[in-house]
Amino acid sequence: MSDFDPHITVESIESAKDVNCNAKVITLDNHKLKIETPFKILSGKYLTKDSVEVFIDNVSTPLFEIDKIYDWPSTFTTLINLIGDGGVDTNWITSLNKNIGLNSSIESKYRKNIIISPVFQYYPINDIILRNKPPKYLRMDKAKYEAYLYYVYAASTAFVLTPDIILPPAGKRTFSIDNYLRFIDNSVETLQKYNNKPIFVPVQIDLAINDLQSILGHYKAEGFTNLWINFKAQKCDGSHAGKLSLINETITSFFKDDDVVLYCSHLKQERDATQTEIPAYDMFPPFRGADFIGISRNRRGGSQDDNLDEKAQKNGFADYADYLDAVKLRKFSLFDSDSYKYYVPTAYPQKELDESTMRVLNQKQQLCTLFNNIEIQKELGRAREHILEHNSLRSYLEAKSGVSQSMDVFEYAMKNLTTPKKQTYQLLLGKK
Repeated sequence: MSDFDPHITVESIESAKDVNCNAKVITLDNHKLKIETPFKILSGKYLTKDSVEVFIDNVSTPLFEIDKIYDWPSTFTTLINLIGDGGVDTNWITSLNKNIGLNSSIESKYRKNIIISPVFQYYPINDIILRNKPPKYLRMDKAKYEAYLYYVYAASTAFVLTPDIILPPAGKRTFSIDNYLRFIDNSVETLQKYNNKPIFVPVQIDLAINDLQSILGHYKAEGFTNLWINFKAQKCDGSHAGKLSLINETITSFFKDDDVVLYCSHLKQERDATQTEIPAYDMFPPFRGADFIGISRNRRGGSQDDNLDEKAQKNGFADYADYLDAVKLRKFSLFDSDSYKYYVPTAYPQKELDESTMRVLNQKQQLCTLFNNIEIQKELGRAREHILEHNSLRSYLEAKSGVSQSMDVFEYAMKNLTTPKKQTYQLLLGKK
């Protein structure tokens, strides 16, 4: 067992008897900040102080997450150059802030409220020999990576999320699980040099059971009880809700009575351009045991098909341009707490939003995201109050049409089983 200090104090208040959702008070020891969970973290990417303050008045504890995905070879080269010479700015910290989308006014105003969540698509350091014909990209030396960790630590003023590396299926990996765990251990060791902040270590949502047990067993041995679940831009639908349940069960078997804190991030906010309303899958993790929900993001990339008009027409659009218009509208979808759905602005059912607010929301996608995050944070507060008052949550959630009317979405997780639909619904909501 290492002498790792989680720098978090957990007080369990109440658990719903019929859904795996837990009301806690989690104290960040460095700030003496008490957070009532489940809790939604706000996306702070590319926001300014002035734009945030349009909606932030009623938020007592605004915590902002800024994600950065190094998923193309060019992003590795850019990072290494910024660490090495600072780019166009003489201050390399300023250059990295701009690169990840952390605005200086946000950093100044909310200095104690920032979380950075970095993910590398490929192994980033040149300290091992890669296998299986890795892609061509530039790797940094240990000194540059330690400098990068210094930046992550300094910029992350609330929690520190240890950088993650995407783990492909075992047969396609360019590095081993042992390499991965050594990378995590060395990162944590470096971060601890400066530390009085909660450090979280990563667990990927789609790990095979052997990898999951290896990683969680190692974390248990090292005393790492703050875990961040990297959803890898996947929905928390039936399949991935089931995987989150598996992670929870494995955590219970390894950690038993330890106070484990779960931070789920990098979820996918579904944006089906063919629909005007769609379930808010990215707010479901607290109903499968998560304490915090971080940011949502979409995977990069797109179709290279030459017949884009034909494909668009098969999905009910006049042509590809018509499809792109629908995609743009969907990016400005708004969360509705009565239904747990996202609606395109023209179909949004909340009548109390005045025209001036709608105009502000339609100006910038980031403002829509902030509005949605705040609405989800408030709704999780109401769900928490329901647990404290009734010791249950199932009936409260069943009244939300985004949950009760979309059970077929969760059929995938049970597709090989002769199980009634209610059981697929329980995959999302129920306890064993």
